[in-house]
Amino acid sequence: MTMVNWKNSLFVLLTPDALVRHLARPILERFHANGFVPQKYQLVYVTSEDLDALYQINIEHVWDTYRYRLVDQLFNFGPCLVVLLTHNHLNGEDSHQRMKQMKGNSHPYKALSGTIRHDFYGLNSILGLMHSSDTPEESERESRIFFRSGRKFLQTSKMETDSTIWDLLESFEMSYPKEMRDYDAVLAGLRAKIVVALWSELTPTGREMVRSLQKQGIEAWVAPGTGKRLAEELLYGLKHPLAGILECEFLPDAPRLDMVSVETMLRGYGIEMDRWELLVLNTSMYFQPTRRRERHEILRELF
Repeated sequence: MTMVNWKNSLFVLLTPDALVRHLARPILERFHANGFVPQKYQLVYVTSEDLDALYQINIEHVWDTYRYRLVDQLFNFGPCLVVLLTHNHLNGEDSHQRMKQMKGNSHPYKALSGTIRHDFYGLNSILGLMHSSDTPEESERESRIFFRSGRKFLQTSKMETDSTIWDLLESFEMSYPKEMRDYDAVLAGLRAKIVVALWSELTPTGREMVRSLQKQGIEAWVAPGTGKRLAEELLYGLKHPLAGILECEFLPDAPRLDMVSVETMLRGYGIEMDRWELLVLNTSMYFQPTRRRERHEILRELF
């Protein structure tokens, strides 16, 4: 990589949430439309050593431990796509600054319209779809982490033809069902699982409430206080073993639950959470998620 001009070459990592949501191709198309052309790529499982090297400064000086654990959980979820891009910039435009503007605020719920994290609906600060280097020096350092010789990878290539990366992503998407659930859909689904498992323990009023929620849809299931009202209609009310999970909002300003304990308690009632549900709810307890009611038009377009 000694011949790379790092002023107009840029390192980007599309995170596992982008891949399982089948957003890698449209994000790459957005890059291309803005003059960023893929030159080399790898589809790879990120190791702990990779993360230590990639986020070294953040770990040592900025991040609290819980954020590092959440990043580990994200990269354990599945592979990511690392790409070296060349920017065909005009009028001396700063390539790294341009990418920073394109990707949007690191908190997706604050991202502006026209940015990647807004337009492709980043879920929260951890599930923000992508990472990109901020300076030429960072691009060179981070590229060396992932494009090093001898590393094990799922697929790698120089861009012999324009179609190679698209062929890879099309095959990946065939092997991974498209994940369409956002925070609201995940929370609503969990609450529905619980009331189904505890149907015999719901009061008549509680069952009527469930019928009403079904008619109103996801936004009603996740409205503030809905979980608590459902829990109050259980046998033993808020003293029920699952009441705390049912009423939990899984938001930064709400009481937090330990997800290992949550899994264990739910399993005792025959309720299973999948890895995406665990990832979305665990990260959203620490970082404000983008809410469905605020992004209705985007959801309609994407899903």
